[in-house]
Amino acid sequence: MKKHGPKRILETKFLYCNKHGECEHVESGIKVKKWKCCSCAVDYSTKYRKKRKQKAIDYKGGACELCGYKKSIVSLTFHHKNPLFKEYELSGTGLCKSWDKLVIELDKCQLLCINCHFEVHEQIDQENFKLNRREPTNYHKKEIHFINSKKLGKKPSL
Repeated sequence: MKKHGPKRILETKFLYCNKHGECEHVESGIKVKKWKCCSCAVDYSTKYRKKRKQKAIDYKGGACELCGYKKSIVSLTFHHKNPLFKEYELSGTGLCKSWDKLVIELDKCQLLCINCHFEVHEQIDQENFKLNRREPTNYHKKEIHFINSKKLGKKPSL
C-alpha cells in the first residue's frame, strides 16, 4: 500500500463560511496556508466524483449492458469481467485517478445496473462453489499491476 507522506494533525477553527455559516474550518495548503470550510470541501469532492462517474458511464455507453437500464447513475455500477485483471475498485476514490488510468480500468469492466450486477455475482459464486475455486491471490494482482504499468509506459509503483 502506498504511503502519502507523514500523518499530520490538522488544526481546526470555527470560522464563518458564506455558504454554511459558522462551521469548522481546517488549515490547508503547502506554500500558502488557507482556511477551508470542511463542509465546502466535502461538497466539492462529492460533486467531482458524481461528474467523474457520469463521464465514465457515458464512456461505457450510458446504460446497463444486459437490460438497458439508464434512469439513475446511482444504480449503475462497474463490474470487472475478470477479477485477476482488476487494478483497483472503481467506486469512491477509484474514480479520482487520472483519466488515462481510469480508461484502462473501464475497458476491463461492464456497465451494469445494480440488479444485473448482483445476478452476475450470484452466478459467479455458484460456479465457484461447484468448482471449489478460490479468489485470486495478491501475487496475481501484482503481476497484473506490472502489465498495466507497461501499458501506461510508467514504472510500477509496487
